Order: sequence, then C-alpha cells, then structure tokens
Amino acid sequence: IASNFLKGALKNVLEYSSGNVQCSDSARSSLDIAMAIVKSYALKKDSSELLLFYKTLLPHLQDPSDTSIQKKAYKALAQFLQLELVSIPDDLVAHLEEAADSTGVGSKASRLFCIQILLEKLLVESLYESTCRFIAEIILYSRDASMKVSRMDFGGSTVEF
Repeated sequence: IASNFLKGALKNVLEYSSGNVQCSDSARSSLDIAMAIVKSYALKKDSSELLLFYKTLLPHLQDPSDTSIQKKAYKALAQFLQLELVSIPDDLVAHLEEAADSTGVGSKASRLFCIQILLEKLLVESLYESTCRFIAEIILYSRDASMKVSRMDFGGSTVEF
C-alpha cells in the first residue's frame, strides 16, 4: 500500500517537473506525502521505491525556477541521509556540486543543512575531498547570514567594524 501511494505521489512530482502540470502546489503536497510515507519506515532500506524517490529529487536540486520545490527537495534529501534510508550514492557529491550555481536564495539554508548531513555521513577517506569542495560555499553563506543578523540587530543600518 505504501509503495503505491509513494509511486502516485512521485508521479505528480514528475508530471510537474516535465511541464505537464503547471500547479506547483500539487507537487509540493506530493513531496510532503512522499516524505511522510518514507519517514514511516514502511519501505525497506534501499528499496526500488526509495531509489526512485531519490532520483526524482535530483533534477529539482538544479532547477531554480521554483525555489519552494527546490527547498523541499533539499529537505527531503537531508532526511533521506539522516534516516539512512538509502546508501549514499557515489554521485551525490557531484550532483550537489553541480547544483551550487542554480540554488535559489530561499533554498540556500536547506542546501547547507543537506551538505552538513552528507559530510557527517561520509566515510573518513572521502570526507576531506568533499569538505574541500563545499568549504567556500559554507564560508560565504555563513558570512551572508551573519551580515543579515547584524542588519536586523542594528535596525537596518550598516555597521562598520
């Protein structure tokens, strides 16, 4: 039953990403339903349905046209990694690296959280190489976030140090 519900939800997401359906609300709801099914552990680790879900998320990481879907895709991927539902694919770091330039402003925090979870789960051998790939992005985002907080603290005025 869970497999059929998951496949139906993924079908809605795929129809949206192929351009057949114009309403992103349906795709966002379908992603929420799919993640609820996945978090229920109704499917076995590395099952074909979970791998299909993972593959459905990848194109949305690189599509800046709808940042709400992109944000949900990063959150879903982070939950996949946290819950260890699928083994970490060899190409995941490459996919995240390719998606760096197309990440929308609203998706940056979810992307960094996803990268953090990925780096926590990687084996020690590949950790150094992967960290080097993302370190500049992490530093720049942290700087942007701290500047935003400084502006809010001081009422929108620019503070010189």
